[in-house]
Amino acid sequence: MPERALHPCAKHGCAGLTRQRFCDAHAHLQREYETASLDRLREIRKPPEVSALYASPTWTLMRMWQLSRAPLCEECKKQGWAVAATDVDHIQAHRGNRSLFFDPNGLQSLCKKCHHRKTMQETHRKRSE
Repeated sequence: MPERALHPCAKHGCAGLTRQRFCDAHAHLQREYETASLDRLREIRKPPEVSALYASPTWTLMRMWQLSRAPLCEECKKQGWAVAATDVDHIQAHRGNRSLFFDPNGLQSLCKKCHHRKTMQETHRKRSE
């Protein structure tokens, strides 16, 4: 397996280079990062009625349709990168609204990393309102 390329440490302001998330000087922050990520994910758990929408056969077909018509991540394409999309995102938050949820014009294909970033930004924005 090839060795990962060096990249900047994830600690804001650190100029250290690493193959991990954090450089050796900030490696102790990894557990804190993982715990914070899990806490954020727990906060955004979907209510049962919204989970039911995602479990529906209609959504399964729409998701497959979206990924087949737009197989690359929209956000990565804006950066000039060709990254396979794995997730289907609702451009506008539906908040359980069925007409928004099942609107095919309101969907975009994203890679897991971009979808996670967008979801976290929306969650943070919602909490600060």
